[in-house]
Amino acid sequence: TYNVDESKMTTWAGVFAGGDNVRGADLVVTAVKDGRDAAEAIDAYLMVRHNYSATKGHEGAATE
Repeated sequence: TYNVDESKMTTWAGVFAGGDNVRGADLVVTAVKDGRDAAEAIDAYLMVRHNYSATKGHEGAATE
């Protein structure tokens, strides 16, 4: 298992984990929740790391 902080980031910067990788065998709904939480944290991490914003956009971004 991996140690993670509240954002599901491991001790390696930019590496996230959840579900059975964090707490061992558990319910699938717990793993799904961890995945959702990690996805939000990964998005926030990448936005800060690459200096993106919702208004700035970036190359390759989908447009409406």
